[in-house]
Amino acid sequence: MDKVLTPHELSEIITPLLKHYGLKSALLFGSYARGEATPESDIDLIIDGN
Repeated sequence: MDKVLTPHELSEIITPLLKHYGLKSALLFGSYARGEATPESDIDLIIDGN
């Protein structure tokens, strides 16, 4: 990834996917959750499908 996504940008990507696939929630963890993300960071998510 070439840039660090803002919390709003992450939400705009994740929320429609949760709705589309009927998933309950997503929990962000790691560097993005800590506010320490860099352009080289991955996005760590736990997805609850129940």
